[in-house]
Amino acid sequence: MAEHGVARRSGAGTEHLREIAPLLAVEGFDLDNLPEDTDVDALNAALARANERRNTEQFE
Repeated sequence: MAEHGVARRSGAGTEHLREIAPLLAVEGFDLDNLPEDTDVDALNAALARANERRNTEQFE
């Protein structure tokens, strides 16, 4: 991948989660304070929507 200009960035996932945290908060999820009984399917769906919104915002 490096020969094609693709580089790994340490911490990129954490940075991305910080960027989408406000979008997840609108959905009712606070990643810093998730209850033990969090519905994982609902969280995954919210993550997908937040990622889609974030990607759309980047290209507008």
